Amino acid sequence: MGESISARESAVYLAWRERLLQVPGGGSKPRTRSAAYTAHRAQLLLQLRSSLASTRVPTSSRAAIDDLTSSITNSSSSSSSSSSSNNEQVDSPATPARGASDTAPYTSQSLLSSSSSSTSTGSSTATTPSSGSSSSSSSPSKPAKKKVNDAYAFTGMHTIWCEHIEPVTSVRFANHDNSLLAFAAMDGDLSVCYVLPEPRVHKRIKAHSEGVSDIAWSMTNDMLLTASFDMSAKVWNPDTGACVRTVTGDCAFLSCLFHPLNSNTFFLGNDKSKLKVYNLSTGQCFCEFGLYGAVTAIAMDSQGTTLFAGDSKGYVHSFEFDQRTNKLLKQTYTTVSKGKAITSLQYKAWFSSNQMPELLANCQDNSIKLFNVLKGGALRQRRVFPIKNATQVIRSCFCPLISQLDGACIVSGSEDMNIKIYDEVREDSPCVNELMGHSGSVLDVSWNYDESLLASCDDTGAVIVWKRVKRFENE
Repeated sequence: MGESISARESAVYLAWRERLLQVPGGGSKPRTRSAAYTAHRAQLLLQLRSSLASTRVPTSSRAAIDDLTSSITNSSSSSSSSSSSNNEQVDSPATPARGASDTAPYTSQSLLSSSSSSTSTGSSTATTPSSGSSSSSSSPSKPAKKKVNDAYAFTGMHTIWCEHIEPVTSVRFANHDNSLLAFAAMDGDLSVCYVLPEPRVHKRIKAHSEGVSDIAWSMTNDMLLTASFDMSAKVWNPDTGACVRTVTGDCAFLSCLFHPLNSNTFFLGNDKSKLKVYNLSTGQCFCEFGLYGAVTAIAMDSQGTTLFAGDSKGYVHSFEFDQRTNKLLKQTYTTVSKGKAITSLQYKAWFSSNQMPELLANCQDNSIKLFNVLKGGALRQRRVFPIKNATQVIRSCFCPLISQLDGACIVSGSEDMNIKIYDEVREDSPCVNELMGHSGSVLDVSWNYDESLLASCDDTGAVIVWKRVKRFENE
């Protein structure tokens, strides 16, 4: 349990191979994929194996990764031969060397653009993308790949945890902390870990008898709140693993949040359309408010005066919160995705006074919607980003520090097993990067305090921590 990567990693990547090479419903007939697709996956797996070279990996896991890489590469070669017979132009797979280019961004775009190889010496050489340049081996019929901005680039994986055997539904870095990380799963367990300097599991808590739907840190990180399908919510001491408070209800709790300025107050949303406000000291409910559907997501402004709640019917409700009486006053609601659930909400007030506060909403209509927050909690839609999200609870977050350097960045999970990074300022091609490494739907993402590490979790039970490229020493 204490190792950064468990022996179960082999099963994760073997499952990935099944998803890539087999028919979705099962069976032995190989999937029909273009050679370019298979070659790209092969490059990606080679990059994965290389990026794990500096990480503690058991022998069984290393063998599984090597086996997976060779299988995909062989499949790529056969697909390439078949494609050539049909006069198709594809990129030939090249081994992305890491030696002198260990700082090359770990991105889908950079992997595709680093496919030039040296055939005279029999060795492969990866080229780092640079401004205004493209790979010399790119097919003339394809446009040159755009350079990925360094602010969105990653050098690889810091660690992988496979602590859980069920989907990990929520992952959260602690507030103003670069190392403390918590994640919970459908097996009812809560894991508290330290990522730096060496990844280790601090506590593994049997938190609930059924799956955990959401988790939240208190303002000072001395408490963790968990909401569960077992009709209870609990507050934990993350240092000792002791349960501080338990509240129960008559249905599943789907969302939870601490007040950003007062850890004695927390909010819960349940499956019977109720949004409730609780006092931590007494365990009593201050007040409750009925929504149109199950309360699936909660967010609050940094001042603790406006609360946003999303429901399963596709509405986002805005409330004024009276901090003196701990009462909610209904303000307004906005139809975001009628009939489709809101799976995630996050509020952000930018540093510039000229920029309006924003609310980010994931919806089960295959979209992420970005809103300006107007006076009184009203919402005005600004952008819509496409994402695969039709059945699962997918979450996203802002990247405020990166956004000070370049544009305005948001990152989200997706049901296509990739992490999507968008620049909300870009009108054309707003998806500036994709991270590929999960073997299942990516359910949640979270940045650490200085945004040097990004944590993500998926429905196979894996948690990956990614390392972002730092462009400046003071980042």
